[in-house]
Amino acid sequence: MKKYYFTFGIEGQPFEGGWVIVEAQSIGQAIAIFRAAFPDEHEGIVNCADYYSEERFMQTEMYKNNSTQD
Repeated sequence: MKKYYFTFGIEGQPFEGGWVIVEAQSIGQAIAIFRAAFPDEHEGIVNCADYYSEERFMQTEMYKNNSTQD
């Protein structure tokens, strides 16, 4: 299983800021799991700011600024 990160903006989404981690075999499966918990507010648009693979997310400033790892 891989980890996928769904991030949030400041308003109009299930949470303000931060992210949710979904474990799945593919990004398509991760999106389906995410949508089951957080349905699209607007049809066809995933209800988050963006989504990333774990590798890509670890390259973001959001991760770097919030990481507790050395």
